[in-house]
Amino acid sequence: MKKTMKCLAAAAMGVSLLTALSSKATSVTVQELSVGPDEVVNITSSTLGTADVYAGINKLLVNGVATDGFCIDPFHWSVTGVQNYDSQALSASPKSPGGPMGSAEATKIEQLWQYAYAPTISAAQAAGLQIAIWEIIGAGASGGATFTLNGNDYGASGLLSWVDSHPS
Repeated sequence: MKKTMKCLAAAAMGVSLLTALSSKATSVTVQELSVGPDEVVNITSSTLGTADVYAGINKLLVNGVATDGFCIDPFHWSVTGVQNYDSQALSASPKSPGGPMGSAEATKIEQLWQYAYAPTISAAQAAGLQIAIWEIIGAGASGGATFTLNGNDYGASGLLSWVDSHPS
């Protein structure tokens, strides 16, 4: 059975909401509708074990508005139904263990979103972007949390090289 990684509202939302976040907490409702386009990948997470999971676009309803997003938390499973969250800066996510990621990692994720996301993204491209996000989170994880991809990275290594060579 494939599982979906948990998507935290403030961090997994589409660029329109991501750029609108401020330092003031705002209540939002988030419902994950589906994942796709996506690829199934095998990962090992210190909290989830080894599993096949979906890597790709999360189709969300955020305050009732259809939004594309990516999961930033390779340490928790998705939650079904409508969830209530308080928005926060991307740098303050994900929840423990693993987070918060900090401003450097958040900037890399924002850059990758702007560089690689498009509404017409293919399944392989979406998986590569998702895996790159998880790799960034995993590299900066705290609390003893670890993340490893087991297999095809769908171009994530190229995306990580790009973001490392464009630090501004």
